[in-house]
Amino acid sequence: MISPRLSIQTAVTIIKDFSSRFTLLQAENVRLQEDAYSKSAQLDQVVKIAATARQEVDSVKKEVGQLKKKLKGEKKEKGEALVQMKGEEDLLRNSIIALLGAADIPENTIGKLPVDSVADAISLAVESGKLV
Repeated sequence: MISPRLSIQTAVTIIKDFSSRFTLLQAENVRLQEDAYSKSAQLDQVVKIAATARQEVDSVKKEVGQLKKKLKGEKKEKGEALVQMKGEEDLLRNSIIALLGAADIPENTIGKLPVDSVADAISLAVESGKLV
């Protein structure tokens, strides 16, 4: 037969072992809860950073769209200005040729008139004026 004292000692050992394991598990549980809280806080920060980054991306996309639209408009304006300038150059060149022709300036001088340069056309007209 088992003595009651041995049974009590066994029970005490079992309870002591259980208590020790329970304490360790409680400590592990607290550590895991703290870790979960920390990870949750980190996740919240990541979500905020991602939201901010998303807003910045949207803002940059909007700005790029506006800049593309502006550039397209500027290209169109520049093209129109070049067409207008070319027309004015042609008009000036034709006027200079007509003036040189009316002043009976030799044909070889008229041939020196550049087709695409207003500045050269004007300087040629000034020089031709000295010839008359």
